[in-house]
Amino acid sequence: MDRENVFVGLPYLFKMLYEELKRNTPRFEEQHEQMKRLAENSPKHLGELKTRLTKMQEEITILFKDLSQSAPKKL
Repeated sequence: MDRENVFVGLPYLFKMLYEELKRNTPRFEEQHEQMKRLAENSPKHLGELKTRLTKMQEEITILFKDLSQSAPKKL
């Protein structure tokens, strides 16, 4: 059956929507693959982010401890 015959008896809108879907499908597939790659790499990135934030928190704690223990300067 010719693909043109599929639309016999249907409003022209269906054919227009079909053509638009056919044009956009490769983009949808590409975006899906991108999202899959991001999802696979996210746990790794989240782990690195957590490690960096923990280190930053420790360094800030040390900084404030040093500041609170130091005597004010006399002017």
